[in-house]
Amino acid sequence: MEVIQPGEWIAVYFKAPRIGSRVQIDIDADAPVDAWSLPSEALKDFSAEEDFDYYTKLTRVTGGTLRFKPDRGKEWALVLDNRYSRPVRVHYDVSW
Repeated sequence: MEVIQPGEWIAVYFKAPRIGSRVQIDIDADAPVDAWSLPSEALKDFSAEEDFDYYTKLTRVTGGTLRFKPDRGKEWALVLDNRYSRPVRVHYDVSW
């Protein structure tokens, strides 16, 4: 369980398997968060609030699933963004 403060975001890094497989991320939060899956090299642009490439996203989610197929063997990041006015507790589970 992660606690994300108002206006803050966290990034969790993963390395995709060398075989082509889909990733599934289950998210459960006690208040809405925005969830992004993106190549790790796009995180710099995300943090600078510039245009960036991403695999998929969910906005204002309290419970849901992201599914995508990352580039084989490449590092990617799950970004959980709290754009709201109170701390949010978030649990996520990544599988492929």
